[in-house]
Amino acid sequence: MYAPPWQTLSRRALLLALLFMSSAFTAEAGSVSLTWNANPEPDVVGYVVAWGTARGTFTGSLDVGLRTTVRVPNLRDGVRYYFAVRAYTAIQQGSLSAQVATVVGLDADRNGLSDAWETWYGLNTTSVATRSAGAMDSDGDGVPDSVEYQRGTHPRGTEVQYLPEGVQSRGFWETQIALLNPGTTSAKVVVVFERADGQLVTHPLELGSRSRATLSSAAFSDLEGIDFATRIESDTPLVVDRTVSWDSTAYGGHAETALPEPALRWYVTEGATSPFSLFYLIQNPDERAAQVRVTYLLESGEPVRRTYEVAPHSRKTIFVNGEGPRLAAVPVSGVIESLNDVPIIAERALYLDAAGRGWGAGSASAGVTAASPRWFFAEGAANTWFDLFYLFANPSDETITVRATYLLPGGGRVRRSYEIPPHRRRTVHLNADPRLANTAASATFESVDRKPFLAERSMWWPRGGWYESHTNGRVTAPGTRWAIADGESGGPRAKATYVLAANTDASDASIRITLVFEGGGEASRRLTLAANSRATWDIGEAFPGAVGRRYGILVESLGDGTPIVVERATYWNGGSLPFGAGTSAAAVRLSP
Repeated sequence: MYAPPWQTLSRRALLLALLFMSSAFTAEAGSVSLTWNANPEPDVVGYVVAWGTARGTFTGSLDVGLRTTVRVPNLRDGVRYYFAVRAYTAIQQGSLSAQVATVVGLDADRNGLSDAWETWYGLNTTSVATRSAGAMDSDGDGVPDSVEYQRGTHPRGTEVQYLPEGVQSRGFWETQIALLNPGTTSAKVVVVFERADGQLVTHPLELGSRSRATLSSAAFSDLEGIDFATRIESDTPLVVDRTVSWDSTAYGGHAETALPEPALRWYVTEGATSPFSLFYLIQNPDERAAQVRVTYLLESGEPVRRTYEVAPHSRKTIFVNGEGPRLAAVPVSGVIESLNDVPIIAERALYLDAAGRGWGAGSASAGVTAASPRWFFAEGAANTWFDLFYLFANPSDETITVRATYLLPGGGRVRRSYEIPPHRRRTVHLNADPRLANTAASATFESVDRKPFLAERSMWWPRGGWYESHTNGRVTAPGTRWAIADGESGGPRAKATYVLAANTDASDASIRITLVFEGGGEASRRLTLAANSRATWDIGEAFPGAVGRRYGILVESLGDGTPIVVERATYWNGGSLPFGAGTSAAAVRLSP
């Protein structure tokens, strides 16, 4: 992983104590031009611009009177400068604004974009055609290159992924982003944190081919105490996982895989309010505010509907428990829709106070954009340790019959059927089924008449005294090549990562697992997955050299390419408890 020398935080309009700095901000050879909005206070008599080469340390200043624009001259090319503005009255000075930063550099085509920035992203630095930066939009996302430059976002970010959930609070919450480049070309990447208040925090980096990296929210001071969503922009396809953990002992955690695009409608299957705490997280990466309606589906009675506004480039949190008496203590699924054609991304987080600790157990799952007539789950265990639930929702006007096929480790199959009433949800507790109460099992669910429905899996442990959980529900088709960004074995918390795979085919599958280590290096191993069976592979056992390391994982079906389904589960001794915390997430299907 390599960060460019001009790396900067967001340059979007920033709220100040007395004024705010606008996005009109250009750097040329030896100078920088700044523009800010005038302070509305009537007794302001001027502004002072301050700058320096270290954040929070200013070595130069300039009193510009009542002007709201200035060119700061005599700066060194190739050096990153930080700038701030303060207003003053006849008797006192105001606080400094939030800081903005840029690298002063040559601008051969005089388009207001530094040559260093254009070179980093592969843009032309000399062509006359590039001189109108305000009209150029290299990645066709509707945001001109000049605005991408000011914000610190990617001008050629044609590959974009989204993660609505994220939070940072030193000593309690931490969010980690795992990035895997499974391809053969290096990737220029910008990780964009979209704060709940609409401010952007950006981090550019280069991720080499077949490499893996980790970012922690704790490394960004502008995220401290903040809820945020994340947008990952790249010029090459990546695989991205997010893990949120909490407390200094990491006694809880949840994970999810990044979503490939926003949509106008999302479905969330799992959920329950008191004694649980249920949150819907909605990300709006658009330039416009989103008008959002949530339809809450209950196990009995009519749905409950609510509307919300989500500001541009922000994340909204809905605490479902607080949305009215009918939602205070019930199982619930959700349909989340944009009413004004602004695409959004939605995710669900669920917590339970457990083992004498607040937020003792937690899980998170992204929504899905469509119901499906078929769902696949590679992971699943119902026994004396794990409680296993499957959650179904029917968004249609007719009752749906779902046929379940459970694949056992030895190759056996167990079949069941379930009915889901219209506009209702249903919970199936597998531990209550004598045939499935003490086994691991993968599952395939299909509606008998091909009508689409929703399905999600939830696991809680230990039985009789839950203190952790994880969920999943996003796979609608098997594939021959899968990727996982986040894996780790050993370390101070004795982490254990498992690959769960299901083969729903009548033929055995020859499997190759490849680890891509953070810091460089790979390791591979071949295994066999029997027909109509499921398997659990402990990566630390299968690859002793992985202990104490982080890695991404590639799982491939070789030969004729028997299609399989793949998930990842990671557990660790959080809060001094065995398997005290754990997460799971679906792998990303790279090839059908």
